Amino acid sequence: MDTYLKNSRHILNDQKELKNLVIVMGNESCDLDSAVSSLVYAFFLHWTYANSSEVNRHFSDTIFVPILNVDKEDLPIKTEVMYFLNKNSISIDNIICRDQVDVELLLSKYHGQLILVDHHILSTRDANLFAYVKNIFDHRPKDVIAWKYDVDIVESNIVEVGSCASVICSEIVKNKANIEFLNQNRDSTYLLYGTIVLDTVNFLVSADKARPLDFEMAELLEKILSIENCDRHKKQLFEDLLRARTDYSNLNVHHLLKRDLKIMNKISIPGLPMLVEEYLQMKDSMNALETFSTDNNCSAIVLMGLKVQDDVVNRDMAVCGTKETIKAIVDGFCKSTSPNLGLAEKKSHSGKCRYFWQSNTKASRKQIIPLLKALDL
Repeated sequence: MDTYLKNSRHILNDQKELKNLVIVMGNESCDLDSAVSSLVYAFFLHWTYANSSEVNRHFSDTIFVPILNVDKEDLPIKTEVMYFLNKNSISIDNIICRDQVDVELLLSKYHGQLILVDHHILSTRDANLFAYVKNIFDHRPKDVIAWKYDVDIVESNIVEVGSCASVICSEIVKNKANIEFLNQNRDSTYLLYGTIVLDTVNFLVSADKARPLDFEMAELLEKILSIENCDRHKKQLFEDLLRARTDYSNLNVHHLLKRDLKIMNKISIPGLPMLVEEYLQMKDSMNALETFSTDNNCSAIVLMGLKVQDDVVNRDMAVCGTKETIKAIVDGFCKSTSPNLGLAEKKSHSGKCRYFWQSNTKASRKQIIPLLKALDL
């Protein structure tokens, strides 16, 4: 993969050989699932057209490029992404980030098409790319309210599973001949495998993330990789990735708010690699929240904490903002029955936030976002 990424970057920078462009891009949180899905699927498309004489005539001038939907300076705070790419000998220098190219200009200039992975509704920053979207691969519930795509133009594969990497893997092996891609490119295969393991919390039953497709794709990848003692291997792999994701030793309170961030309208939803309670006790955390709110013009911030230890999942959250906005969000969360978040309010460390323990540990940000949209704040 690294050679492919290096060549793609060179062609994109030089542009002399560029006539037709397909960009594969994940969501703005740029977690491991989003990053790996972008990289592997773009590489797979390149491999497919490079190895097929039938389509080569039509796509000989087409370049397939993955773009990580994060600014280059913020990539290092995606600790599990940095760790796993490095572990699989992929140079960060060959990665193209969102702020390094003018995506809209490239798409308009080179007959561009945009493939979305790990999301299907464009962020405010990417709204101008709507007309270029031609394909979608996602694993979150379909947002029928925000869905504006013409089904005759945009193909979509949206399956509610634990990891978008499972959706990408199933798309690759839909044609059995394409299994050769996974056989030839073990780095891509292992990237998919590790991402599925992390996203499903190593298939932990109490986490309730894994679905049949996740199991099926993981088992297929284990066979291709000839992994022995799969349970032990998965456990070690999960622990390594979890350790990388929760390694915030070089991150400050500002970084932690940005490292896994989703923004919906003016509501920011940072996913923390720790419990919210721990974050709020960190030095200058409240100042960081105020600065973050101002910089991003937030009407509210919903902090979501997660800690997995000894196969036990714990979640908590805090809602920060004006009293009126906090009340509207908290009332909406507490009234929700699908899902029932199981919130229990605890003493807050700040008058500007309300803090809750979340007993329904199966409810993640994917379930929270539709609740916030329904409030229409």
